[in-house]
Amino acid sequence: MRHTWLIPIMVAVACTLICGTGCQPATQPGTGDRPAPGAVTAPAKKTATQADVNAVPGAGETPKGKTDEAQFAADLKLPKIRFEKVLHDYGDVGPGSKNKCNFPFKNIGDGPLTIKVETTCGCTIANIPKASYEPGEAGDIEVEYTASTQPSTDRKAIIVHTNDPNNKRVDLVIKARVEQKVAVDPSRLKFLLKDDEPISQQITLTSLDGQPFSIKKFYSTADCITAEIDPSVEATKFVLNAKVDSRKLKDNVQGRIIISLTHPQCPDVSIFYDALPRFTVNPQTIIIMDAEPQKPVERKMWVLNNYNETFELDSIASEGIPVKLLGKSAIRGGYELTVEITPPAAEGKSTFSGAFTLNTKDGDKLPVSVRVFYGKTN
Repeated sequence: MRHTWLIPIMVAVACTLICGTGCQPATQPGTGDRPAPGAVTAPAKKTATQADVNAVPGAGETPKGKTDEAQFAADLKLPKIRFEKVLHDYGDVGPGSKNKCNFPFKNIGDGPLTIKVETTCGCTIANIPKASYEPGEAGDIEVEYTASTQPSTDRKAIIVHTNDPNNKRVDLVIKARVEQKVAVDPSRLKFLLKDDEPISQQITLTSLDGQPFSIKKFYSTADCITAEIDPSVEATKFVLNAKVDSRKLKDNVQGRIIISLTHPQCPDVSIFYDALPRFTVNPQTIIIMDAEPQKPVERKMWVLNNYNETFELDSIASEGIPVKLLGKSAIRGGYELTVEITPPAAEGKSTFSGAFTLNTKDGDKLPVSVRVFYGKTN
């Protein structure tokens, strides 16, 4: 039991040694950053200098196949077109008026720009002075648009083709509201042809926008209708006394009057006319299907007087095809006729066209056309 006192002393020494060992640093005094024996360490990072970069073969060069897009475009020297506008609105224009505008553009790219234009309608004309433009060079597409003859809303396209890879096609647009600038009254004329006496007709022209104008010319189909004008007179309203030639009108029962003006937005006005002819022939064209050469065919037809006048049919005159009048019976306002038509020899043809004329005792000549279609066996 005499050595019992040694046990506490030994325990205290052991604790002291254990604590001292756990508090030791990883490196021995005086060794700096050197790792302790047996320690595993990562390689130290090193900052590259420009000398280090230059020392590497091919350093600073862009690898092949990975050229920057901007540098690639600059090397190719591509063109690039820029328009100041792609839409032009003329606003209100007159029927038939000619209207101009420009579409300015510039080549803001690095290569030559080639350009051509086309239109989608014959009423629009697009011109360009030349087909090639250098980098930085500007140009104009000149457009002339002829408005429609009737009030409407027009929208037309001009198609531009270029070698700009991002703008190979550019659609330019023009639009306009076509409105009447000069009113004409009456807007349509109808005549009766009961006799050969001249007919008078008043025609009034009025400027709707207050713009004075002159009348340059007055003309009509076959000169059936005429009027005296003075091109030196300028006004916002004209009243014309038109004269109708009944004899000429008989041969031109439908037509048009055109009056040319100096109004800037109304180059002319038109008036359509028609006349009720003295006679109506039905049908005006006789069609014979599956015809056999030299085999007569009978057809019914009617001749009426539109003014309830009595008349007599005098004869039939044929042109190139034999025609006979087989029967005639009076009906209200005219006659019902039975005619015989003999198709001529086919002579290797599948069709034939001819005509004949019905003549009245008063000298009226009423034309009738004939169309013959031969059968397949001929």
